[in-house]
Amino acid sequence: AMFGRTKRVKVVHVAHEAIDVSRDGGVPVYAVLPFDNHHLDIVQMRDGVWKAYGASRHQVTQPGWRPDWERSRVGGKLVMRLHKGDMVEIMGADGNLEIMTVIRLGGAAGTVHLARSFDCGPCAAADGNDEAATAQKPRAFAARSLQKHNARAVTVDPAGTITHRRSNADKVRTRLLG
Repeated sequence: AMFGRTKRVKVVHVAHEAIDVSRDGGVPVYAVLPFDNHHLDIVQMRDGVWKAYGASRHQVTQPGWRPDWERSRVGGKLVMRLHKGDMVEIMGADGNLEIMTVIRLGGAAGTVHLARSFDCGPCAAADGNDEAATAQKPRAFAARSLQKHNARAVTVDPAGTITHRRSNADKVRTRLLG
C-alpha cells in the first residue's frame, strides 16, 4: 500500500492519553487528545478532606457520562464545581474575604489557578499604587488549600450582589459587595 511521503513527525503528547474513536464495527478510525478541561469538581471525602476531580470537554460530551468520583462511588459529597471564569470567595492571609476568578483549571494535577477580581493592574499603577499592580499574578490552589482558605463558589451580578452558590458545605448566603 502507498502511504505517501512523510517528511516530519512530531510527537507532542504521550500516546496513552489519546482516546480512540471507533465506528460501527469497533475498528478505531481516529484518536482524539483530551484537551481543554471542562470543569473541576471539589469533593469532600468521608474523612472531611477536599479532593479535586477534573473532567475534559471530550469526556463530558460522551453519552451516559458521569463524574469519576460519582462513578467509582468514593462516598464524597460535591462541594463545588468550578469552570473557567467562575468566581470564588476565599479567606485571605490578612483574614479578609477576597473574590477571585478562576483563570485556569489543572485537571490532572487537581489545581485551580485564581487571580484577584475587581482589580485593574494598569489602573492601580496609574494611581501610584505599585503594590496592587504587581500583586495580580494568578495563584495555584490545590483542593486542600482551598479548604484551608474556606473557599466558596459565588455568583456576582451586575449590581455587585454576591450570592454563594448552593453547596453541600453550607447554606446559601447573600451579601452586598462594597
